[in-house]
Order: sequence, then C-alpha cells, then structure tokens
Amino acid sequence: MIGYIKIYSPELRMKEYVKYNAYYCGICHSIRNRWGQIPRLTLNYDCVFLALFIDSILKLPQEYSDFRCIVHPVVKKKKVVKSSTVDYIADINIYLSYMKLLDNVHDENNIIHSSTERIMRGYGKKIKYKYDDLTEKIDTHLKEMDKLEKEKCDNIDEVAECYAEIIKDICLYKLNDTEEQLKNIAGKIAYNIGKWVYSADAFDDIEKDISKNMYNPYLTRFNYEKGNDISAFKNEIKERTSFILYAPLKAAADIYEDMEDEYKDPIVKNIIYEGLYDRTLKILNGEK
Repeated sequence: MIGYIKIYSPELRMKEYVKYNAYYCGICHSIRNRWGQIPRLTLNYDCVFLALFIDSILKLPQEYSDFRCIVHPVVKKKKVVKSSTVDYIADINIYLSYMKLLDNVHDENNIIHSSTERIMRGYGKKIKYKYDDLTEKIDTHLKEMDKLEKEKCDNIDEVAECYAEIIKDICLYKLNDTEEQLKNIAGKIAYNIGKWVYSADAFDDIEKDISKNMYNPYLTRFNYEKGNDISAFKNEIKERTSFILYAPLKAAADIYEDMEDEYKDPIVKNIIYEGLYDRTLKILNGEK
C-alpha cells in the first residue's frame, strides 16, 4: 500500500476523527502485538480506509480501548481492539510492503533495500502461507504489472489495472460471505480507488523516476525526452492527467451512491467525496 487514501479533515466531525484515528492506532497495535515492532514501520493510511470500508459493509460492532501513545503521552487515545478486520488489514499491509521491497531490490539493489528485505522476509513468508489463496492472486497481479513495466507499456490504464485488481481482491476476500450484489458494488469501488492510487502515485513520482532512470507510464505515454524541463513536461500533460485521475474517482463516487445507506459510513464518504479529490488537486499542483 502506498498511503494516498486520506480523509479531508476540515469536514469531519470530532467523533468521526476519533474513530478514524482509533482504526489507525488499532492497526498499529495489531501489528506490534502479533508481529513485533519493526513491521509497524509499514503502516499507512490506505490501511485505515480499507478497514473502515470493509467494516462499514460487514456492520460488525467495534470494541474500543483507551491507551497512552508513546508519541503523544499526555492525552489518552482510543484504539480498535479485538477486530478481525483490523488484524487482516494489518497482515496484508505487511505483505504488500514486503513485496514492494522485493521490487525495490530488483529495480535498484541498494544496500538499504537489500537489508530491509532480509529483515522483512520472514514476515512476508508467514503471511503468504496464512492467506495463500489471496496472496497467490496478489502475486499474479504483481507479476503482470512487472511484465508491463519491463515492456515499458504506454497504456496507463492497463498498468494501473493490476494494482486496482489487488485492492479489489483484498476487499472481496474479507467480504466473501456478503450478499452478491453488495459485494459486487464494493468490489467496483475498491477497484476504482486502487486504479486512482496507482495513477496518482506514478504522476507524483515523475521527478524521482527520471532521476533514477526508472519506468514511469506517464513518461512513456507522453514521450518525455531526457534532459527536458520536468516542470514544463508535467504542466503540459496536466490536463490529460486530470482526466486520468478524476475518472476513477467519479466512477467510485457514482457507484457508492448506489449502495444502500445502511452500509455507508461518514468517514468513508468523506474520503471518497472529498479526501481523494483534495489529494488529487494537490498532486496535480505539485504539493506534498
């Protein structure tokens, strides 16, 4: 997971903000309690969205616990506890982070990536065994993505679809026993958000990929020539990139409208309708 799926905090009520952070802290503690301290470094906000989205559909009651965070020790915080969804997302986040490390080692093979991969290898193998059906699907999508990247594919949608299918499969694995129509809607929402994540991350990484001489679908699609002004290039393709990024967001929002209200969560709505749009605008404008 990459860490792009975030709330738009100005429009969240305080109780929703507390719940959002309780999921983040719940996932963080789930990783620590079951896997140790090191894998906690992989945690990002994409995990929180997926856990909230899945739980909003499963409609499972949540249990919270107060605790004091070592980073913010003065005020007590809340965390979600005893949640199968939180534990599941924590595990899958570690697995995707490990697979990303493998990809980094393959692409760059520097000592930092190699050392970190060796540290994370045991966690990755255990989770792969634990969720063998799902991780087999994830690995298939990652292999297809790697193949397209090696071929320097200039179809951004085609490459982004690999990551979209991963996010979709992650959601559907946990929603396996859900009513078929609802599961279908949830899968389409997850797919489009996954497609947005890959496309947004690729645009955000243009400078880095140019400096490291690495594949980026925008560079291939829009014929970037090495040595040209990067800012001018990004500005030139900004309008077309806007369509690439906003199209899956609109699709996700439109599909979410079709979901029955009882399965809608105000935090998920905030992310789909406002958070992702705010993030897109910042990415297009070069803001971090």
